Amino acid sequence: MFEVNVSPDMAMYTLLINQGYDPTYALCEFIDNAIDAHLKNSSNIKTSVSISIKFYSNESKNPKYKNCIIISDDGPGMSKDTLERALKPAKRPSLQGLSEFGIGMKAAAVWFGDEWQLRTKASSEPVAYIAKFNLPDLLEKGKDVITVEEEIEENRGTTISLLQLRKDITQDSYNIISKNLSEIYRRFITGENPKVKIETSYNDQNKVIKFEGKLSQALVAGVHFKKAGKKFENSTKKEWQCAVKYHFKGHLVEGFIYLREQGSYVENPGLVLFRHDRVIVGLTNNRNVPLSLYKTSNKARGFLVYGELNLNDFPVSYTKDRFNFDEKEFTDSLLSNVKGLQELLTQADNLRNDSILTDEMPLSRGRKNDENLVNINTPDNSPPEQTEVDIKPFHQNDEPKETIGGRPIVFEPATNEPPGTDEVAEEKLKKNSEYQIASNPEVVRRLNKCALPKLTQLYNSLCTLSVNVHPALIHVGASVFFESLTRLSGKENFVHFCNPKLESWGFDKEDRKVILKILEDIQNVSNIIKHSREYTRTDANQLILDFDIINPVICKILDGLIDSQAS
Repeated sequence: MFEVNVSPDMAMYTLLINQGYDPTYALCEFIDNAIDAHLKNSSNIKTSVSISIKFYSNESKNPKYKNCIIISDDGPGMSKDTLERALKPAKRPSLQGLSEFGIGMKAAAVWFGDEWQLRTKASSEPVAYIAKFNLPDLLEKGKDVITVEEEIEENRGTTISLLQLRKDITQDSYNIISKNLSEIYRRFITGENPKVKIETSYNDQNKVIKFEGKLSQALVAGVHFKKAGKKFENSTKKEWQCAVKYHFKGHLVEGFIYLREQGSYVENPGLVLFRHDRVIVGLTNNRNVPLSLYKTSNKARGFLVYGELNLNDFPVSYTKDRFNFDEKEFTDSLLSNVKGLQELLTQADNLRNDSILTDEMPLSRGRKNDENLVNINTPDNSPPEQTEVDIKPFHQNDEPKETIGGRPIVFEPATNEPPGTDEVAEEKLKKNSEYQIASNPEVVRRLNKCALPKLTQLYNSLCTLSVNVHPALIHVGASVFFESLTRLSGKENFVHFCNPKLESWGFDKEDRKVILKILEDIQNVSNIIKHSREYTRTDANQLILDFDIINPVICKILDGLIDSQAS
């Protein structure tokens, strides 16, 4: 048994409680440590390290494990000296890598809860060390020293138990965390002989973490361009991909950027930035689409442009969820130093205007029936002969030439005919169902938990009506839904309510701009519809994508309502 001084100033721990962690990135601190120790252990003969993360909610059937998280690994474990360094805040490891600040484990543990325990056994030592940390008890007694106990143990590895969590981990949170971890550590967990195996469980229901991201191939297509109002496509095909290798602020930036053959707002994380093979930013749940490069996130570039960049030597925040450089300065450097990048972005813009983009269909290769495009056959070493075609007007019965959120836009006239039971009516209802706001399961679960019938009914209506048949109702209904949400939260104007909260909810600057623009549009269009005699025709297709973007905001508001009901 021995004692370890765990703080130069115990008051520091109270500050760590309010740091800006996300649950996924807080857990990454423990995973980073396990992977880093495994990779740096030269005597390790294992091909991989296994990491287990067990989540137990307040509804766990085992009272011993209610409201806690247990992270364990079968890595090299910690010797006595290593443990003493690990328990001392801001004590940096001797070698840099995934674990480098010396604050992560302690900061993340205290962020989750006041009480945590660590048990570790190194293969080089005969005993396991057990350290128990209880912040309220240490503060009350004015102590800054904890006692580390010793026990005989054979199996090496480390287990950290986070007890009495400040906030219960719900099934929804668990699912999001598991998905995020699969993307953050995808380079470690993929391949025939992965370096890392991660398994999670929720109330003893196990899940193996695998990377299942849909990484579409690079698009092969001719150059799309316009001249004198006509649309052209060069028949010479090329792969739309740029190699990236240059130095920014003295550090190497290396990787690639390409146009996806299959565009998607849902499956495209944007520009994925790695550091030591671990994703820092760029997840499908939190896309990295810098405004200066992608424009707004619902434009064609956000649908098509994907990249992976390695920034191993760049400094990051101590929470390791962002890089410590100016985003615009970095993206401007990409545009200045990456050959062909501006041409690639222009191609994305032109494809968006000319093509059918869906999550199911390739963009490319030989759209035979698109009469708005003409191939330009170019002999070798000769300039293209530009041939023009007349662009036909887009009639109701034509194939759709635009999509929103992966759904083709079809403009259908409103009808007052009641739905029938004949085959024609059933087919029409089936067709209309393709153009609805998608019901989000995370929103539905929270609505059910709130048990507020009006909100649930409004949301169900929004996700049932066709945006083409009832665009005015959809716009007004969306506004009423948000008004009801915010009034239940004690406010009147939902734009003014959300504006100051978006940053604290974890949305970055670019996302906040997009979200506020969407909310303002919902409010403004609804007001025009309600108060103008003439303004009856409108287009609600954009709301399909808009709701995909603002569903996380709805969840945050509902979380606040759930918390207020519980208190």
